[in-house]
Amino acid sequence: LRLTPDEAGDFLTMAAPTIPAPRRAELVATAHGWWAALSAAAAAAGSQPLDDPVAWLLGPGLELLFGDEVDRLAPADRDLLITTSVLDVLTAEACDAITSRHDSADALARLSRVGLLERDRLTYRVAPPLLSELLRRRLGQRPQAERDAHLAAARWYAATGDFEATITQRFRAGDVVEALGLLRNQLPALLDGGHAEAVRAWYDNTLQTD
Repeated sequence: LRLTPDEAGDFLTMAAPTIPAPRRAELVATAHGWWAALSAAAAAAGSQPLDDPVAWLLGPGLELLFGDEVDRLAPADRDLLITTSVLDVLTAEACDAITSRHDSADALARLSRVGLLERDRLTYRVAPPLLSELLRRRLGQRPQAERDAHLAAARWYAATGDFEATITQRFRAGDVVEALGLLRNQLPALLDGGHAEAVRAWYDNTLQTD
């Protein structure tokens, strides 16, 4: 069940009046209106009022809400979800390329039927968005697998001509030299294409890591 921002705000005002209004607003945004997440965070805040409900939701709350559901999946389906969490939009072709599988179309359809993916014609998204956070966190517990997934995603995006996504994935893989080389080569096209914000963020990220 998903609530509109106004409905979610009203629910939190009634369920957790001790949470300051700015934190309630941030909690609504973080939960993306998902009632179960709002309800669990409100209950946690009520039992431990000094805890930040947003931090709880993005911390132990993720495993509480989704851990068992993910763990119940068949290992192959669970691994596909975790490995492809580097993508925002899932397609069978992209998932096959990143996981070296050949049955992603069937797996994605299966995961959609059990309610973990939202389908839009030939593409899928993990639903709700908080589940994506848990999947990325689990992938991050295996640093080499995380790097390999980002590099595989970069190769996929390069093959499809999406250079913004390619550069982003290279940076996320920690391959800064390759990412900067691509950025320099594609800089005029990226700026002309309205990607100045992304370019600025990449360079800022580079400065912070130097």
